[in-house]
Amino acid sequence: ESNQGQSDARVKFLAHGNGHGLFLTAGQAVLVLQQAPTRVGLPDRPASVIRLKLAKANLSPEVTAADELPGKSNYLIGPDPTKWHRNVPQFSRVRYHGVYPGIDLVYYGRPGQLEYDFEIAPGADPTQVSWRVESSDEKDFDQPRLDDNGDLLLSTAGGRVRFARPHVYQKNGDQEQTVVGRFALLGHGAVGFELGAYDRSRAL
Repeated sequence: ESNQGQSDARVKFLAHGNGHGLFLTAGQAVLVLQQAPTRVGLPDRPASVIRLKLAKANLSPEVTAADELPGKSNYLIGPDPTKWHRNVPQFSRVRYHGVYPGIDLVYYGRPGQLEYDFEIAPGADPTQVSWRVESSDEKDFDQPRLDDNGDLLLSTAGGRVRFARPHVYQKNGDQEQTVVGRFALLGHGAVGFELGAYDRSRAL
């Protein structure tokens, strides 16, 4: 959903799921686990919060939505109709333009899960991409780790979040050419990528 006043003013777009909420601000993605279903916005003390902050990135990227969906959201909370929010549009994709030089970040939904892509323009440097993981549950938050499958695991008091191992590829016409890639743990909660050889004259 686009934020039309139903959430904290810092939020550009938000999404609700089973036991979680996602809030996209200009500089970070905020995942709220086990939030109360009647609570709207970016609560100060939710059950558990995971913040994903891009490191050394453009903190004021242009953020746009695409692929508007037929459904609308309505927030009819409280007795005052002037504070209700009706016909809030929903989209299937949100793009952050130029989070790094030549690199866009795109969030999108699939049934039951959220996904994201880093789109690397020809000649751009993918090693720029890294982010820090922070949590409101400092005592119960484990540092990011990788499982045997290469998935990234984040554990908090509110539950576990799994990021599937990277699927890295280049297009050659209609065909995908797989590029070797994996998450890299950079220490102090920072995560990046390690990539094999690829054609830098084409998008990644």
